[in-house]
Amino acid sequence: MRWLTFVIAAGLVLTLQVAGAPQLQIFGCRPDLLLAFVVYVAMYAEPRHAFIGAWGIGLLADLMTVERLGFLAVSYALTSLLVVGSREYVFCQRNSTRFFLTALMALLIQTLWLVYAHTRHGFGESLSAAWLATVLPAAVYTGLVAVPLHALLDGFSRLLGFTQPKYSHQGLSRMAGGRV
Repeated sequence: MRWLTFVIAAGLVLTLQVAGAPQLQIFGCRPDLLLAFVVYVAMYAEPRHAFIGAWGIGLLADLMTVERLGFLAVSYALTSLLVVGSREYVFCQRNSTRFFLTALMALLIQTLWLVYAHTRHGFGESLSAAWLATVLPAAVYTGLVAVPLHALLDGFSRLLGFTQPKYSHQGLSRMAGGRV
């Protein structure tokens, strides 16, 4: 990964998250552009670089919040570990993969954030009602926004130092005489 280009891209996505996400708000849900960027990086970067980059993005995001320092850094680092672990089993360039992987990671991370906020601060509504009202729509929205964001980032993948994935099962359809 080319770190200078990555830092510039992360700064742009962080700026978009802070300045642009409120403009993209629909029914109280905002997409998590940083999480979508972390998923993209984890899909294509070397595992060690993906982890360090996700942790750094989370640390920068932590500096923009009033929560405990390191909370978002650990969340995004966990996301990168899960995506790196699953990328051998998915087709990274498919839009369905981009949507479902990002939405699943958003669902997991935002559920952890909700449980943390509920246990730390407590609030009137039940945990399941809050999950249905906030976490589920935000995760789906983040997954939907990730598809065009990932397509945009594909255009800059060479600048970021990412190569196209090479699947271990590539070319099997030709050997089998058709579609696999």
